[in-house]
Amino acid sequence: MTNEKQVRKVLRSLLKRIESKVRAIEEVHDLTDMRLDDLIGNLITYEMKFDSTKLIKKKGIAFNVSCKEGDEDDLKDTMNLLAKNFNKTMKRLLCRR
Repeated sequence: MTNEKQVRKVLRSLLKRIESKVRAIEEVHDLTDMRLDDLIGNLITYEMKFDSTKLIKKKGIAFNVSCKEGDEDDLKDTMNLLAKNFNKTMKRLLCRR
């Protein structure tokens, strides 16, 4: 199968939400000379940029913490749980590429 056929098949199979990116690639690049590796690199770069702008637009969450004497263990457990959930979320975001 030629590079051009592979590139065209991949472009046809992409999600509708990035249709504008597909059209831009078709217009800007010569698909007869484009390698599949170049296309995948282009799409990964776009996804990384898309995800980072999506994250920036979301509102941040701030936490206020007040401790009483003897609450240190509860606070440590809560912070560990928060860090664990944050790590899971970041892994999910990074693995979507």
